[in-house]
Amino acid sequence: MRPAAVIGGLLVMMGLAAEAQACVLLQDVDYSVLYRSDAIVRAKVVGYQARPKQKDALFRLEIEQVLSGKPLAAPVIEARWERRYKPAPQIWDGYNNVIVGLKLTNGAPALIVRESCGFDGIVEDTPQDLSILLSQAPGT
Repeated sequence: MRPAAVIGGLLVMMGLAAEAQACVLLQDVDYSVLYRSDAIVRAKVVGYQARPKQKDALFRLEIEQVLSGKPLAAPVIEARWERRYKPAPQIWDGYNNVIVGLKLTNGAPALIVRESCGFDGIVEDTPQDLSILLSQAPGT
């Protein structure tokens, strides 16, 4: 076998291995992932900063209501939104009123709970989305 053919075959196989790690959403959004958090909140987005080098973004959230979990001490908090497969947008043009699940940490921004592949953890705060979220609560 020629060396060029061997190298070409290896490159194709390496490309296939990389493709196997691609993120594909195969099912509807399951909001119950938010129940893996310390607190689920309704909030207004009052600030946003994309951080491409850290592969995340920081949100400033004005908490309007804690739906489930621990109460929050501050009315405005920072929350980190991790982005593994797709970079965070440079400018937030998503929902202004959101429902998010938060993992709370001492002295650091909260972490927005999300699936590692698929659902990004940010739900629009609408009566319909709130109803779906509450219907997926543990024990319902």
